[in-house]
Amino acid sequence: MDLRGKPDIKISEHCEKHDSKEIVSWCPVHDVGVCSECQENDHSDCDGLESLSEIVSIAQLNSDFKTLKVKFGNIRKIYKKLQREREGNIESVKTQKVQIRDEIRKLRENLNYHLIELENKLISELDKTCEKYATNLSGEITDYKYRNAILDSHDDESAKAKEYGSNLQIILAAKKGMAIVKHEVEHLTKLNETIRNYSVEFKLAEAIKDVLNIKSLGSVETIEANAYVNLEMLNINPFLPSIKTVKPKITVENKEDHRWHRTRLKRSKEFNMNTSLDKFLPEVSGAAFMPDESIILADTAHKRLLHVKDKGQIFQEVSLPFEPFDVAVLGNSKLFISILNDRRVEVRDINSMEQIDELILPSNASGLNAFEDSLLVVVCEKTGLYLVGSDNSINIISMKHNDEGPVDINAETISYAETKKCLVHSYTHGGKRKFTLKVDGFGYIHGIALLKDSSILVAKLSPGRHSITHISQDGKDKMLRLELNEIASPRSLAVHRKKRKLLLVHGVRKISIFQEL
Repeated sequence: MDLRGKPDIKISEHCEKHDSKEIVSWCPVHDVGVCSECQENDHSDCDGLESLSEIVSIAQLNSDFKTLKVKFGNIRKIYKKLQREREGNIESVKTQKVQIRDEIRKLRENLNYHLIELENKLISELDKTCEKYATNLSGEITDYKYRNAILDSHDDESAKAKEYGSNLQIILAAKKGMAIVKHEVEHLTKLNETIRNYSVEFKLAEAIKDVLNIKSLGSVETIEANAYVNLEMLNINPFLPSIKTVKPKITVENKEDHRWHRTRLKRSKEFNMNTSLDKFLPEVSGAAFMPDESIILADTAHKRLLHVKDKGQIFQEVSLPFEPFDVAVLGNSKLFISILNDRRVEVRDINSMEQIDELILPSNASGLNAFEDSLLVVVCEKTGLYLVGSDNSINIISMKHNDEGPVDINAETISYAETKKCLVHSYTHGGKRKFTLKVDGFGYIHGIALLKDSSILVAKLSPGRHSITHISQDGKDKMLRLELNEIASPRSLAVHRKKRKLLLVHGVRKISIFQEL
């Protein structure tokens, strides 16, 4: 600051290369002020060189600086928002770290418990084996003692007859002794063919050898998902007269893309399932519309299917010998049921509910869904997505390390969410990946649905929280559906394509039906 109290202004009016020359132009290519010499020698080929004297003469400087201040303020807001998001990301990673540590600890506890069970089983088997052979050998020992006793007894009788008996008694004792010897020799000859010595050894299972060679229980992977910087509040260089903003032409398809967030969901019905006994309150893991617009639900906790009518009446309860994970209706005749922690997908007749077929997959199946009567998509853990045609042809969208989760399919798109990782994947039927993004926050994804415009609804459940997230077709934008904020504990989602209906199972036993507008 000088003696007059005027602050030093660090913005120089002179060229950085030629200190004695005044800046006369601005180069937008290099974002630098240039003098006449620099303009002639170094920037003669740069497009859009602007005379600062012309800009000053035509610009409303006060208005420009107000605009500039607003832009600076908006940029600061964006960076502060990004800072908060990054800080939130750090906290979420810390939370995930605690959760993963807990998973590792539980894995170790489960392994310990399983090893103790295996140890007890093996020791019990060892005890039984040793007891069995000890019993066999003890029986043989008893027989040997008995035969030795016979020999000892006859030896005593022969000695008495020899010393005190008559000639006939001596002869009979000798004959009887020879008969005993003959009999025992025959017995020993046969015994030589069957007698065995036993020993017990421990043979390590091949699978355990593999376990002992394992270098790690797993791996810690970094999952990257596209973030989004909202630049709507910014308009690049709006106050410079030489800059023009050109709006791109929007096709009909693009207009649909731009309107995805305007989709309205009108609640048309809501009811509670009227189960027979409160102690059998369902734990729904999968849902689908039947051809008559009734609803089929997979109740994992009680190993059953629930066929629900439009007012909540349980029309049919189908007991199952397994825990169902998800259900899908293909056409008007087939119901597909995936089985928790199993490679099988059971196929049942939609009317009789009797099993008519099954699919065997290379690894555990979880979410499944169907498009009309032509295509079934099944989530196959650690392998990817299996697309089964009506002619039983199979196409595979390969994925590595994917986990269980819900899936949906329409005429052009397949959307799948990994429940615990909270990753949402979007593919074409041909297997081309459109995008992968992460739905931030705590909790697990339990439901996914493709709307008519191929935008995606995701139902996320977490303790004390609930959210329905709406994702654009290209995955670049997402927002919470605030009108669904009152939905508690959202679980399964299902769509009726022709009727444009959305099914949402939430709470303990509540079902809501929405009309897509």
